[in-house]
Amino acid sequence: MTAQHADARARSSHGATDAPRALDGIACLEDEAAIQGARNRQALAWWHGARGDNVAPAAQAFDVLDLAPIASHLALLDVIGEGADFHHRLIGTAIVEHLGVDGTGTPLSAYDRESEFSRRTWHILGLVVSQRRPVLNQPGYARVAGREHRRHESLTLPLVGADGRVARVLSVLDFLN
Repeated sequence: MTAQHADARARSSHGATDAPRALDGIACLEDEAAIQGARNRQALAWWHGARGDNVAPAAQAFDVLDLAPIASHLALLDVIGEGADFHHRLIGTAIVEHLGVDGTGTPLSAYDRESEFSRRTWHILGLVVSQRRPVLNQPGYARVAGREHRRHESLTLPLVGADGRVARVLSVLDFLN
């Protein structure tokens, strides 16, 4: 686990609210009414239905066809080493178009970790893994170097393995304009 990821875990597990400005707008979901995007609301409804009385749905319960109308806005990542890294299993076409790269099949660690986008991504994934709760990201505008800034929010949802640990992460990128 990297020092940056361990730091993010420590902040999230102690409830610190003094995160750097680069992490503004990221938090475990407390109020579902705060979700602005219809795609995010649809994914959360699926997540609640699939989890039943459990903390989160089983990773094996996810079938992209369950969310076919919003599949182009989904990313599915395998958790490696309890969050030491993540493997992109699926990246929807709307996300690929926005980012300008298709990272399907690539570990997250293969990308620059110093960009604001990357720091936010690692922080969000660390929160989901450590807290086993949905994380809402409302940064205002996507901050991807060299790409058009688009107003969006993302919702990142844990999917657990048989051992109760987060095995996969489902993320929805919902453009609001």
